[in-house]
Amino acid sequence: MKRCIRYISALLAVLAFFACSDDDEPAFIPASFELISGEGTAIDIDPDGTTGTVKFSYEKDSVSIQVKTNQENWQYTFEQPAEHFTVVREGDKLTISVPENKTSLFYKGTLTLTTGTESNFARCVLSLSQSPAPDPEVTVEPGIVEFPYQGGETELTVTTTHERWTVRKMLDNYTDDFIIVSQVGDKVIVKTQENHTPLLLNGTVIVTCGEGDRIVEAEVSVTQQGAPPVSLSVDKTSIEFTSEGGTDTVAVTVENVEDWNFQCKETWLTVKREGNFLLLTAPANHSANTPTAEILVYAGNKDYKNYDERRITVTQKSWENAGALVFELTIPEPQDGGVIALLPLIGLTNCTIDWGDGSELAHPTEKIPSHIYAAAGIYKVAVRGGVEKLYSQDFAFSYPYKEAPGYITAILSWGNTGLISMERGLYKCYNLKRIPDDTEGAFANVTTFSDAFNGCESLESIPAGLFTYAKSAQDFRGCFQYCNALREIPATLFIHCESAQKFYGTFSSCEELTSVPDGLFAGRSKVTTFTSVFGRNPNLETVGKDVFKGCTENTSFNQAFSSCEKLRSVPADIFDDCRKVTDFRFAFRYNTAMSGESPYTLVDGKKVHLYERNAYPDHFSAIPNYKSCFTDCTGLSDYNAIVEAGWN
Repeated sequence: MKRCIRYISALLAVLAFFACSDDDEPAFIPASFELISGEGTAIDIDPDGTTGTVKFSYEKDSVSIQVKTNQENWQYTFEQPAEHFTVVREGDKLTISVPENKTSLFYKGTLTLTTGTESNFARCVLSLSQSPAPDPEVTVEPGIVEFPYQGGETELTVTTTHERWTVRKMLDNYTDDFIIVSQVGDKVIVKTQENHTPLLLNGTVIVTCGEGDRIVEAEVSVTQQGAPPVSLSVDKTSIEFTSEGGTDTVAVTVENVEDWNFQCKETWLTVKREGNFLLLTAPANHSANTPTAEILVYAGNKDYKNYDERRITVTQKSWENAGALVFELTIPEPQDGGVIALLPLIGLTNCTIDWGDGSELAHPTEKIPSHIYAAAGIYKVAVRGGVEKLYSQDFAFSYPYKEAPGYITAILSWGNTGLISMERGLYKCYNLKRIPDDTEGAFANVTTFSDAFNGCESLESIPAGLFTYAKSAQDFRGCFQYCNALREIPATLFIHCESAQKFYGTFSSCEELTSVPDGLFAGRSKVTTFTSVFGRNPNLETVGKDVFKGCTENTSFNQAFSSCEKLRSVPADIFDDCRKVTDFRFAFRYNTAMSGESPYTLVDGKKVHLYERNAYPDHFSAIPNYKSCFTDCTGLSDYNAIVEAGWN
């Protein structure tokens, strides 16, 4: 409601009274003005009309005063101890404004209005004030929140005397990281994710209202239960295998965790998981070593400090025949009083032979020692001492002992007997099925493996570590020729054979061989011949990459892949590093399944096929011998060019 306030000076009123009694002079009009306030804050004027008050609450507010006067003009002055009130004049209107008072201070100011002249004067003094902010209040319900370890979400209700408030976590405790808070209207949403640790988590959520020096807070205690502790147990913590190897199982039990795992860094022991069991497999240990391994079985998560583990120690006994060259002999039913077995040993010194049937031969001097077995069976024959050569083509193996090579069915250990030659060492031992890795350096001084396993038609596999110590070996001619049961070759078989020079017919006529692995001869830079290396392998289908990489001194691939009827292709760059080759005769003869483009080498970005090498004398040796290199390879895309060059 608008209010109108009129006032004049009392003295001027008296003078006006007497002046009115003189009819000859104009009537005296005392100076006056009228204040009209708008809606909102009240303006109170004292009865004498000279003073008044304008009282604001702590909230932001403003009031407008319209000033009317019977004089030409009016003025105002304003004084305040602190810059707080704002007074703005627009024509005959004054607007007084205050911001929200967020403090405990009581603000004051003085507004003086004047009109008239010195002889006809009117004035009103208005006292302005704004109350301090009230004490803030805040409550939060509930004041205690508990979560299970799986996590969850809850809602807090905030009641406060202030319109604005904030929420935060008490960050001086690292465990508050588990709390997620957000503000939605007058609610606080508190969330927690799954607690993977076994620890009870404690934190505090704080709701704050008020500003400046008038702030109050309400705290909410938040806790989350720890995850059930992970527990793991095994039924065995130590296992010992005999030298013959074998299998064993370990039962694993876990609680409060879905799964478990294991780790074993040792490669001699095979460890597999089958359900809640570990299956351990130890190979035969035909050495003086006592291998050990540790299996770590674990569950849970270390980062969450909810973890358990057990360690299993595995050992294996050393072999009683460590250092010995050990044969496995399979003796048939005796006829006419016994079966005579021969060992392909030459150059014996200080030897002892344990024939495996209770008899022992000390210091034999004859080459190709023999023994009569009275009963059929499988015998382990251990040879200790010095043996220079294995050689199964001695005359002693001829009639009437021509069956003797067939009695050798396995080599169980190469031992370390000082061998210098394996030339025809087990030649035509046609029942030989298994040979071991060289674990004791048996072949460290061997220079030749020529025909070493030639004719071992029952040999099923070649161990990758067979030539681990054969760094001095130069000659591998015919080494695995006619090994008809052999299906694959270890890619790293020759990786240590740094002195190798000859691979003539090494894998020739292996009827079941289906593939050649990547990099088989890579890096063998001293090799001079690969003649017939894979020739006459009717089931060979694929040849890997980089097989001859780095074989820079080789001069012959004569019959290298001849008569491999199922061979579909070879890598185009297979001969890139073999630029000194002078003999490609019959290299791919009769390979009717081959397709695609014949091998080539890029020279300055141009393809140079084998039949084009003679046109590049600066890059390749001259090739005088190339007769029938690609005979019947009619599926090759460049076969017409091959024919034109005379390489078919």
